[in-house]
Amino acid sequence: MENLLQIPTSEATIRTNSIKTLMQEQGIDAILISDNANKFYVSGRVYNGYTYIPSNGDAIHFIRRPIGLSGENVEYIHKLENIAEILISEGQELPHSLGLELDLAPYSVVQRIAKIFPDTKIANASGIMRQARSIKSEYEIELIRLSGIKHAKSYSQICDIYTPNMTDLEFQVEIERI
Repeated sequence: MENLLQIPTSEATIRTNSIKTLMQEQGIDAILISDNANKFYVSGRVYNGYTYIPSNGDAIHFIRRPIGLSGENVEYIHKLENIAEILISEGQELPHSLGLELDLAPYSVVQRIAKIFPDTKIANASGIMRQARSIKSEYEIELIRLSGIKHAKSYSQICDIYTPNMTDLEFQVEIERI
């Protein structure tokens, strides 16, 4: 079994706490994340499924695929409707307000979620996720710095890989290779 989190646990905690603070400011009880970029932000991994973050409590990763991910608060689901069933079976109260990435989620999925949580007010959490992701932690700043070093090293080699009569496409392939 492979660990779900591909970022340090401390970084995942910083990120989810930032999201929770923004949720509480807007009066949102929970967020259900479906966008790959946002799932990557909270776990360091892309998977088929959802991340549920209550304003009070631990995030739960509801995963359809890949099979074999493990870690705290990992639940496997076959369909979206399983999320509410699992929350209830674990003794959690369903949220009164649920944030969704309405700027990104397909209308049909939003309607399906609204039916799964019939007594829940649906709110737009797209802004919360953008705001949380816009403020970089020390960990993220260090990754950006290391990426810049690698990028500069790659670009310093460009003059050496160009050969006469090379097409633009061939040159692009070589740049990508280094």
